Amino acid sequence: VTLAFDKRAGGHLRAKTSSRLIEINSTIPENEAVAAVARGYKTQVDALMNSPLASTSVPISTSTSLVRSQEMPIGNLLADVYRDRFGADIAMVVGGSIRAGRAIEPGTVTLADISSMLPWPGNLQKVLITGRVLRRALEHALANTPSSRFPHVSSGFKLVYDIQKAPY
Repeated sequence: VTLAFDKRAGGHLRAKTSSRLIEINSTIPENEAVAAVARGYKTQVDALMNSPLASTSVPISTSTSLVRSQEMPIGNLLADVYRDRFGADIAMVVGGSIRAGRAIEPGTVTLADISSMLPWPGNLQKVLITGRVLRRALEHALANTPSSRFPHVSSGFKLVYDIQKAPY
C-alpha cells in the first residue's frame, strides 16, 4: 500500500492510495529461518495455552442462548475468579462477554479454554457502590432477558428476580 498526502486549500488533507495484492499461498517457498523462529514461539505459546487453570467434574456450557438467559456455571466460575482476584465482596459477569458456544468437557480447564470463552481483552474494575445502585444495575441487566446483559454473580450472592415485574 502506498499513501501520498497532498495539502489542499483550507488546510484539508486528501489521501491518494494505490495497492497491489500479493497472494501468499503454497507457490511461495517457506523461509526456513522465519519458520524456525515461528516454531519456537509456537512451542512457548502452546505450553502456556495448554497450562491448567482449573478443573471441572461436569461439562461447562458456553452456549450463547443459555449464558444470555439464565444463570450458568461458567458465569459463576468467572465471577468467583474475578471476586477472588480483586478481593471484592461480590462480582458480576454479563452473559454477552462469554463466547465460544461450546461445552468444556469434564477435566482440566486450560488457558486456551478460557481464551476461547473470553476472546477480547477487557478491563476489570473494582468499584464501591451502594446497595441501591447494585439493585438498579442488576435490574437493568435483567431487563429484556434474554440479552447480552444477563448477570452471572459470584457464589455467596443470591439473586432472586421476577422477569415479569417492572424494573426500578
